[in-house]
Amino acid sequence: MPCTRVKFTKNDLPPGSHHNFDALVVPMWIDFISTLNNMWDISDFADDMQNIWDLALPNIKYTVSKSKDPVYKILMQRAYDYCSDFRERVKIVIAKYIEDQGWTSDEIQQVVTYIVPEQIPWVNEKGQKVFVNPPIYPYMWKECRGDEKDPDANQCILDMFALYLKQVHCLLTKYRCEQMPKGALSIATVVVERMWKMWMMGKFVQPTKASQQ
Repeated sequence: MPCTRVKFTKNDLPPGSHHNFDALVVPMWIDFISTLNNMWDISDFADDMQNIWDLALPNIKYTVSKSKDPVYKILMQRAYDYCSDFRERVKIVIAKYIEDQGWTSDEIQQVVTYIVPEQIPWVNEKGQKVFVNPPIYPYMWKECRGDEKDPDANQCILDMFALYLKQVHCLLTKYRCEQMPKGALSIATVVVERMWKMWMMGKFVQPTKASQQ
């Protein structure tokens, strides 16, 4: 007999939890995963979901479980939607930025070549051909000095990071994570870098391979 996937909705949540689930539990969960190194690998954090539930809804006793549990499933879906929003928003952010600059196709190519240059072939000490990043690669810089600034990348990354701020701005301090949202900043940076690469021909070209999208 084939296994059927159960799709839960808010109607499956415990009575009396609906308001605080949206107002507290979901943004607290988004705040938590935004502190992780890998926001896509979040399946093993049921205990943290439990901690969030207990803090947000102390008067409604509930046990979060990975097995056919509506709270777990709904929070996982909200997390995937949140991560996917970065991928969708970045298309708009980069296109709008380019439009505001009024760049020609040639100018776009020059900007992209500087921001995300092609890797350089290199033969290592073992005689193996490898590809390395060139000396000037803005997205690999640990710090910027002097004229080594990239407003084109920085502005777009900040616009993407706003997705995180939008999710958590209403949370009181006692409901916020103490850790920094490095995961949100990382994914904001990565999607901007990859979207710039899709403009390397002077216009937007959607990759055909899913792994490159």
